[in-house]
Amino acid sequence: MDPSARVAEGAPNLPTRIHSGVAAPVDLGHAYGFARGLVGLEADARPAGHRLVWVRGAAYASTLLDAGESSFAILGRHTSCSVQLADDPHVALRHLLVRSLALPSGSVLAITDLHTDAGFRLADGSRHTSVLAEGPVVFSVGEYAVVALPAGRDSACPGELPPPRITTMPMPAFVGDAMPPSVSRLAGGTYALTLARDGHEATVSITEDELVRGVLIGRSEKCHSERLRRVTESGTSRVHVLVVREGSAIHAYDLASTQGTYIGASRVRRARLPAQGSAMLILGHTPSAVRLAWRAG
Repeated sequence: MDPSARVAEGAPNLPTRIHSGVAAPVDLGHAYGFARGLVGLEADARPAGHRLVWVRGAAYASTLLDAGESSFAILGRHTSCSVQLADDPHVALRHLLVRSLALPSGSVLAITDLHTDAGFRLADGSRHTSVLAEGPVVFSVGEYAVVALPAGRDSACPGELPPPRITTMPMPAFVGDAMPPSVSRLAGGTYALTLARDGHEATVSITEDELVRGVLIGRSEKCHSERLRRVTESGTSRVHVLVVREGSAIHAYDLASTQGTYIGASRVRRARLPAQGSAMLILGHTPSAVRLAWRAG
């Protein structure tokens, strides 16, 4: 690919172009040992959730995903991402949504590709786009190794990198896509999502199975129907919001958008949407910002 295809770091709302070549090999076993030693130096009274450590060469950084409202991160090359994987043409501007989900059996990590067509690779070399992972997990994104270690007083990580314990999940849906048989059995009620801006308006129905997969909203042709996309504007990021069911809750995740997502005047990273009733989100902060109306039941 021509070097000009590489998007400058931090450039807002430009099309993401990812090099089609093979990224530099990443030693995930070494990254796991390094991250385990790093986390071992911290206090034992960590909250439940996951500690993320990302490594590229001699550079590394880490963050904690606790079990509360901040229990997710957007991984990508854009400067607004909470986990910035900079200067790597194999990484999209907004590449992955990583969530730490609190279950009765402990914390589970959900890793979701934001329709980059690149995904991520586990230590066994397998490529994935969406998984639920139990225990410690290590994966590569481009030339980066990302280590997710369960956090909390009772968490324990073996000395050697264990085989991944994962459940493969479907990618977020294009609205109107046919669902795979493994997900279609969840089909049930219908929800309505409306985008409105400057007198333009479009509404689509969302089925229960689409909601379980997650629905991407943004300017990208990968996000949703043409009807909705015509309502978006330059302040809407290419992947701006993911609407997804998590157990009994329905959440809208801001995907490290450039102009933010708002409820009234308050900027939010994640908003809970009602399973019955309506809610309004604003995508951006300009006078012509898109309004997302959610209606259920």
